[in-house]
Formats: sequence, C-alpha cells, structure tokens
Amino acid sequence: MGKFVFKTAFALLPLLSGVFLPYIQFGGLGKFLNLFWGTIYGLGLFVGDSFFRVRSPYVILGAYVWPLVLSGLLFWLSGKVWQQSGPIGRFVTAALLFASLFVVITMSKSAQPPFYYWPMYYNLLSVHY
Repeated sequence: MGKFVFKTAFALLPLLSGVFLPYIQFGGLGKFLNLFWGTIYGLGLFVGDSFFRVRSPYVILGAYVWPLVLSGLLFWLSGKVWQQSGPIGRFVTAALLFASLFVVITMSKSAQPPFYYWPMYYNLLSVHY
C-alpha cells in the first residue's frame, strides 16, 4: 500500500463512516450509525450547540467545517504514522482504523437510550435541520 493511499484511507473512511453512513440504505438491514466516528464528528456540532445559540454561524462551522478540518488532521496524522512507524506499526494502525469502521448500530437503536444522549453527528444534525 502506498503512502498516499494510506493517508487518503485515514482521511476519507472515517468521514464516510461518521458523517455519511446514516444516509445509506443496506437493503433489508436498514441504515446504520457508526458510534465511534459519529461521536467524534458530532463533537464539533455539540461544542457549537453548547456554547453558542442554535442556528448561529458557529453551529454551521461545527456542521461543515469541523468534518473537513478533522479529515485534514487525520490525513496529516496518518502521514506521521507512515513516516515514524515500520510495517508492523502501519498494519496495527490500519487494523484499528478498520475495526473502528465496524462499531455500528442500527438507526432504530440510536433513537433509544443510552445512544440517544450521545453527541453523534447525525443525531445532532437532524435536530438542527
């Protein structure tokens, strides 16, 4: 695996899983929500909503800018992992990323306690818009 593919996977896969996964229908299984990445991407909306009033420009920053900034940060950090670790370190890091992509629940489960109270991106975005 090349360096660019490694870095791109670390930037795009969490973004797809944390932000866009709830919009994809998986046949009869329904829609899913990633707990790990959905919560990390949801923190931007949570901070914007907690410290500023609803529908302020800061909530817009949390909804649109935070995912892009976080993806850029993941791209940069994955480059550091590529440079400073050997093949075993890269494998372990890629395995952790791969495992984090499967920490999912169904959308119906996300509407029930305790997940209803988590600051997940999809849940917070659906409250605002």
